[in-house]
Amino acid sequence: MEERLSRAAWYDYQEQVANLFRETGLEADTNVRVQGVRSTHDVDVLVKGRAGGLTFTWFVECKLWRERVSKLHVLAFRQIVTDTGVERGILLSESGFQSGAIDAATKTNIQLSSIAELGELATEEVGNARLREIHLRVDECLKRYWDLEKEVRIAFRLRPPLASPGFSTVQTLEVVRYALGQHAGGKYPIVFDDAPPTVYLQYRYVDIDIKASTSIELANKLDPIVTEIEERLRRAELGSSSDNH
Repeated sequence: MEERLSRAAWYDYQEQVANLFRETGLEADTNVRVQGVRSTHDVDVLVKGRAGGLTFTWFVECKLWRERVSKLHVLAFRQIVTDTGVERGILLSESGFQSGAIDAATKTNIQLSSIAELGELATEEVGNARLREIHLRVDECLKRYWDLEKEVRIAFRLRPPLASPGFSTVQTLEVVRYALGQHAGGKYPIVFDDAPPTVYLQYRYVDIDIKASTSIELANKLDPIVTEIEERLRRAELGSSSDNH
């Protein structure tokens, strides 16, 4: 039978886990009872966040045992995750997992981890979620840009006049897309100056600095770039609307 540590130590462990998620900007609550399709379940840590305008929920089960977690515990946790329909389950153990447990979690939405690995995992997941949202925002920005008349784009400095230097919305967003593509291919570190000549020479006058070694660093670089373009578009749309009245 698995040997547990004291209840006080287990509660402290839960709070450490919850705080790791909170530090990455996610919501995290401990000791939550949730209703599934077939039954109610007690969840050690319930994590919630947003990506691409949609909410997601993860369950974390904390096994503060002196023995490795078995396959049966992974299967039981998988049933809870399936019954409630959440996006991911994270099973934590500081003593490791038996080989059967690892096999049971392979190619499922169950992640096996430890608290030492969890901070990196949570940060990377948040970075990935933010980058997915940024990708959607880039697509929306391009749609809004092309919906504006050419004269409006020039008047509100979304693009320079023909054959003139100046800020280019399309070129800037293409650089952002290039960085997102590098991320999708796992090509870290990402440094825009290292882009292929066909990309770099075409957009070398775009005045942005993109250097990142992780998804969260890349999200922190790209978010303000896209936010600035969204604000430029908002001003142009308001100006265009007022001119038509």
